Amino acid sequence: MSHPSPSLKDKQDVQHVELEKKNRLLEHIFLTINTPIYIYDFERGRLEVLNRAMPTFLGYPIEQLVNMSTDRLRDLLYSQDVERTLEHYQRCRQATDGEILETEYRFRHAYGEWHWIAVRETPFERSPDGKVSKILGVAEDITSGRLAEERVAYLRTHDPLTGLYNRSYYYEELARLERGRRFPVTIILADIDGLKKVNQTRGFQTGDALIRSAAELLKSCFRTEDIVARIGGDKFAILLPEMAAISADALLLRIQRKLDLYNATHPQTTLHLSLGIATAESNQELRSAIIEAEHRLEEHRASKQN
Repeated sequence: MSHPSPSLKDKQDVQHVELEKKNRLLEHIFLTINTPIYIYDFERGRLEVLNRAMPTFLGYPIEQLVNMSTDRLRDLLYSQDVERTLEHYQRCRQATDGEILETEYRFRHAYGEWHWIAVRETPFERSPDGKVSKILGVAEDITSGRLAEERVAYLRTHDPLTGLYNRSYYYEELARLERGRRFPVTIILADIDGLKKVNQTRGFQTGDALIRSAAELLKSCFRTEDIVARIGGDKFAILLPEMAAISADALLLRIQRKLDLYNATHPQTTLHLSLGIATAESNQELRSAIIEAEHRLEEHRASKQN
């Protein structure tokens, strides 16, 4: 006995039921997954939030997120990341179907902190001209990992006691300057006078405090782009790219004035520095300038002992 073939309507009903099942499955996935999922509409310049993770992720309620303009979203990006992020979204508009594009940027959380965000995005819809009009994306907060990387990088190049650049970074920078064209380069070397005696008579905590004071004083005398480094227990080095010898006396006078002011306000723990300065006019003179600065430092130290 043969059975009647399913009608077209029966097939359509089955397909409709199966589609509803798939849609319910997707809804449940979006509701339960902790990863923020969203659609960005290039034509409207708006986000479409697909699950509850997004508001928790960024701290803004859904109503605020979906009504944020492109300009407002751009304002929430870290300034140094804006250009790179805009270039990423230009690439998204030209992406092929199935292509996944990734980028990372810093975004201001509703509570004010900067969070590192990693996104993976792919074309979702196209406009009649074939350009991508919507992208589907997932986002991940990678702040803790980024901060750990930055901390490791910081410790690799900085002295833990003073926060200045360390000896290793100083020599790396010397090598870069030697290969570069930022001449003339002025070098200043500084030693703390009597640190060993302070450590012996008043303890290492007092000695460490004096080192930190010397570091703060020296750093305050120079430009942000200058390299101020602690290269030994009581020794500091300053590299001043594009600084001519004619400015040397003014630099030493600035340091001495800062020392006089410090000692006037800290009579119990006075700070004294021996200083040496020299200028290299070219790459070939850099190493000899360092030797000259060391020689002048020793002369300055000796002059104070006479």
